[in-house]
Amino acid sequence: MASRPDGCTKVRISLTPAVGSADSELVWAEWLEPDIYQVWNVPFFAYNVNIADVVRCSADHDGVPLVQEILRRSGSQTLRLHFAAHAPDAEIERLLALVTERGGVVEKGQRTFWAVGFRSLIALERFAAGIAEAQAQGVLRLDDGYQPDLPLFEPDARAAA
Repeated sequence: MASRPDGCTKVRISLTPAVGSADSELVWAEWLEPDIYQVWNVPFFAYNVNIADVVRCSADHDGVPLVQEILRRSGSQTLRLHFAAHAPDAEIERLLALVTERGGVVEKGQRTFWAVGFRSLIALERFAAGIAEAQAQGVLRLDDGYQPDLPLFEPDARAAA
């Protein structure tokens, strides 16, 4: 299991639905106490899990902790930014700068795919207000990290089943 010098380790989030051939995503998390971790990067593919959420994990088959539920939501919000292949680098840089100006953090997947996290819904809405033109021009498509029709890892969801 890989760990970073800052004390973070990887935890696995099951993907529902699977993304291509991937059925899980690894994210950095800080160990807080046995089986309890705090997520410290923006998930690229996992829905309904955000940076700074506190999660409970169980051991996975390969020894990487597997997220079972979210114990405490951070209030953070996640967006995926999908830039058109024809998007000029200057426009991508401008929009990414807008993320940081509005208090967000960015994680690069590739030139045209970025995951961004905001501390609150208000910060996300401030960013969204500044990108309408790019969306209208077909330069940018958003994917909201909150998907109410997908599993939320809520602590009481298992008990109701």
